[in-house]
Amino acid sequence: MKVILARISNILKLYDKDYLLTFGIKKINSEKKLLQHCIGRFLIGIGLREFYGITDFEITEKEKPTLNKDIKLSISHSNDYVMIGFSREEIGVDIEYIKPRNYKSILEHYAITKDLSLEEFYQLWTNYESMFKSGIKKTKSFKIEDYAFSISSNNTQLEIYEAAIPTAKISPNELISLKLANDKRKNENTVDTHAENIAIFESLPPLDLKIE
Repeated sequence: MKVILARISNILKLYDKDYLLTFGIKKINSEKKLLQHCIGRFLIGIGLREFYGITDFEITEKEKPTLNKDIKLSISHSNDYVMIGFSREEIGVDIEYIKPRNYKSILEHYAITKDLSLEEFYQLWTNYESMFKSGIKKTKSFKIEDYAFSISSNNTQLEIYEAAIPTAKISPNELISLKLANDKRKNENTVDTHAENIAIFESLPPLDLKIE
């Protein structure tokens, strides 16, 4: 199981917006959401080529993006981050930008009486969304700055890559560097702890709560 994380603002430093918009495969009225969509599909191509040697593929948009290969995909974006999960098995990923909101009514709707912090609420919510996408009630959660991330899969071998900015100028058909990112807490079950540290993130302990 491999996951790519990328900041939209970093991708826009490297690539012309009009070029990125050519990767869109569905009509979206919001310019911000359209750009998130296009960058996600752009990074899918990079991931498939680098991880699996796949360059000829098709994606269909139904309830979730589906690939005409033996690879499962999941995509999520929030604010400035895009996240793409690749696996031979079912996978679900979700990101949420942690911002102040009145979430008590949401907890009441799901009959959750435990008092949760804002961070715990977003962890719970990304857990739910990732499990909904994969159909698997098993998650890993982590946090980078003001973002909560969750990944749901039965595959325990997880590698998280960051789409890093190369030092040299590149052309549109050249590759963004994909570098393994270290877990701040050195959790060997989460990532390869011997990889170069790019995006520092903190693994979050499992919540003793589930939304059914």
